[in-house]
Amino acid sequence: MPGPLTFWMASILLAVLGAGRTRGGRTPASPAAVRIIKAFRHAPVARAIVSRALTPAVRANLAATGRLDLTAEDIAHARAVGVHVGTAGAAGLLFIGPGPAFLGVAFAAWGYASPALWIALCARRRRAQIVGDLPDMIDVVVLCAEAGMALEPALRLASQRLNGPCADEIALALREMELGAVRRDAYRALADRVGAPQVRGLVGALLQADELGSPINEALTRQADILRDGRRQAMRDAAARTAPKVQLVVAMIMVPGALLVVVGVMVLQLVGQLGAVTGGIP
Repeated sequence: MPGPLTFWMASILLAVLGAGRTRGGRTPASPAAVRIIKAFRHAPVARAIVSRALTPAVRANLAATGRLDLTAEDIAHARAVGVHVGTAGAAGLLFIGPGPAFLGVAFAAWGYASPALWIALCARRRRAQIVGDLPDMIDVVVLCAEAGMALEPALRLASQRLNGPCADEIALALREMELGAVRRDAYRALADRVGAPQVRGLVGALLQADELGSPINEALTRQADILRDGRRQAMRDAAARTAPKVQLVVAMIMVPGALLVVVGVMVLQLVGQLGAVTGGIP
């Protein structure tokens, strides 16, 4: 089964390449990757595998991706197709020998796991974008609140002035409240949909300030300071993790290259001196 197996592996490669692209505030997923997964929607697969592949983690990550034109059933079908193609490839390679058959089993496992991993990657990158945009969003809301605006109009103005997934999520929560949802439920749905601890903390601060009647701008300013402190600490941690990698590159590449130059010069000088002594080299 080289044809379907090759097609599936090419599909996974396109999906991974599409997931690696992040432009502005867009979801890191290319239209080609979405079309590939949607192409498996009507593929004949075992319902038992589809139901097992339809996990709560897939649903949560798909909700966190925001604007992907996919459903959880599409992801489950793609995972099931990966299992079927890998199993068929393993059965076909079994005639060659047991070694290639294990390669087909590995393809089946990769085909089952890769769509879920791709969705998790998209969700994680979008969460990072939302958390990065939160301090700017909070600053705009605080300025509007200090000017005398209520919370919902301030959030609406901030979502209109700013771009990106954070503004999209705020606009979606406001739209839910316009359709009749309770403020508390809309805010909690926002926190559940994004799934980031920073968003949960912000929602909790807003709900607590609403219950206690304390000024909203103070709670928001405190949350913005916490977010910026967390961002600075994350940058310090990233720099600390980068230092050993740089040292490894220096030790494995630059130091041997410098030693090679020094040793080469020493060898040439030694050969010249020995040739002068023996008379072979003037």
